[in-house]
Amino acid sequence: MLGSKWPEDYSRVALLAAVAIGLYLSSLHSYLLFHSLIEIATIAVAFTLFILTWNSRDYLKNGYLRLIGTGYAFIALIDLLHTLAYKGMDVFPGYGANLPTQLWIVARYLQAATLFAAPWFVERRVNDRLVFAAYAAAVALLLALIYSGRFPDCYIEGKGLTAFKIGSEYVITAVLLAALYLFYRKRQHFERRVFILIGASIACTAVSELSFTAYASVYGFANLVGHFAKLAAFYLVYLAILVTGIKQPFALIFRDLKQVEAELRKAQDTLEEKVRDRTAELSASEEKYRALIECANDAVFVQELDQDGKPGPFIEVNELACSQLGYSREELTRLDPADLADPDYRDSMAAAMAKLVRDQHAVFETALMARDGRSIPVEMSTRMLQLQGRRMLFSLVRDITQRKLADDEIRKLNSELEQRVRDRTARLEQVNKELEAFSFSVSHDLRAPLRAIDGFSRAVVEDYGDKLDDQGRHFLEMLSDNAVRMNRLIDDILSFSRMGRREIQGMRLDVAELAQEVIAELRSTVADRSIRFMVGTLPQTRGDRVMIRQALVNLLSNAVKFTRPRSEPAIEVGGTRGRDENIYFVKDNGVGFDMRYADKLFGVFQRLHAEDEFEGTGIGLAIVKRIVERHGGRVWAHAQVGAGATIFFTLPEADRPDA
Repeated sequence: MLGSKWPEDYSRVALLAAVAIGLYLSSLHSYLLFHSLIEIATIAVAFTLFILTWNSRDYLKNGYLRLIGTGYAFIALIDLLHTLAYKGMDVFPGYGANLPTQLWIVARYLQAATLFAAPWFVERRVNDRLVFAAYAAAVALLLALIYSGRFPDCYIEGKGLTAFKIGSEYVITAVLLAALYLFYRKRQHFERRVFILIGASIACTAVSELSFTAYASVYGFANLVGHFAKLAAFYLVYLAILVTGIKQPFALIFRDLKQVEAELRKAQDTLEEKVRDRTAELSASEEKYRALIECANDAVFVQELDQDGKPGPFIEVNELACSQLGYSREELTRLDPADLADPDYRDSMAAAMAKLVRDQHAVFETALMARDGRSIPVEMSTRMLQLQGRRMLFSLVRDITQRKLADDEIRKLNSELEQRVRDRTARLEQVNKELEAFSFSVSHDLRAPLRAIDGFSRAVVEDYGDKLDDQGRHFLEMLSDNAVRMNRLIDDILSFSRMGRREIQGMRLDVAELAQEVIAELRSTVADRSIRFMVGTLPQTRGDRVMIRQALVNLLSNAVKFTRPRSEPAIEVGGTRGRDENIYFVKDNGVGFDMRYADKLFGVFQRLHAEDEFEGTGIGLAIVKRIVERHGGRVWAHAQVGAGATIFFTLPEADRPDA
């Protein structure tokens, strides 16, 4: 059964039976009257559906019902034209029975399409104005096709229904059955009574369409059955939407409001539960907040800013703040913050407050007045925060008395240290001057006996060589050679010493030009050797010309010396521009050395080859290292025994301002 009100249902059945009999009798009297009454009734129902759903669209969230309401209004419009065009009405003379049949098919196509599309909008929001415009455009197009003669014929006088019309009825019936299936799948969104009534309406519409496939005349029995089925379909929609919607508004149109109300009640219960939980959390947070303030290693002050941004009285302080200043908590919360400021620090306090307003955070040093009149130096870290519409000022205050005392002591020690450094520097400068004078004196005093030893040994060899045996002459030659070597060693030691004391004269230098100049000098000393010198692209640098030239002399001289055993000696000078410095190298194909001893290469008096193999004092590369380091660079080497060596060093870029 459709409901539980039995007397009302029986009365309605009796009334419907009486109406059906009356309509049937009217068809016996005038089939045109019968047709007009049924069409007018269905048109009235359709327009009423539209009026109800359109005016309740702000509350009716079920898109199915809203789409049906709008669609049935345009269906009723075509049915109205169909009624006026019916044979015997003579509203559209000259069209015959084909025009009303075409209008009927168009209306039924539109009705089937509406019922098929409606289930897709049960849970979707419908744009009513857009739907209305779409229906209006579709109906205008269909009517234009019909009245222009471009729509297929549906009825031919003397022959009856066309194949297009009969086929269309079957297509419409299939679409209606599909619509019924889709509607069934969405049944959970409708009240049971509404679901049954709408489902029955779709079924009656399908029966109506099937009946119209069998009649041969507009006054035929099949036509009569089809119109009764159509009337039943519209009446069932009437019961589902209008009657049910009026008597049970919360069950249909405002059914969603009931759901919203239930959801709101559920949300309210959830909200109350959340409020209780939040209250408990806030209580716990407040306890944690107070515990955090009390456990802080610094004094804590909390203030609220007024509308002008001026800090008000303290609303929260911790126990450490009370003990540092000698006030109770109640006394501090009654004091004006200005009462605690040291008068000597008011200007710095004003500057800090200006920064606080600008940056929302400030860290500064000031002084606070304790209750006993003491000025306490403090460091304040203050931050401005927005809390629930209130501007709050949180300050951490640290007593820096001990730090100040330590700073004073450090300044005193620094002052004493600076004086000691000045005194020590003066003494060192004096010692260096004395050492330099001593070095020149020693070198002069050493050179004289060395020259004498060298000269007399040579004189003995020249004047008395014929009286000496080979061993005697050999000893004298060794004596002369060692005197020369000793003299060269003194020169190298003095040069090494000067490189450490010489003031750098910085200038822009063309390293390639310097290298070519040194190579030209070296060629004259080894004219008997065919050495291939190669100078690549060398980036310019900034430094002391004399010192850098000396470094190149030492490096190239070493390369010349250690390529002596090679039949085709080759020496290459190159460089590249690095990220913050220039990298240079001097490469040779000489005897090389064992990389295990590379750390000794740049030490004073360090030699990696025997003196009887290659002459030297072991100071040349140490001088190179000192020159490079004086210019802020680095020096290193890479070699392989028997495969040559490469000495790398870095110098500043030519355009670097600090070079």
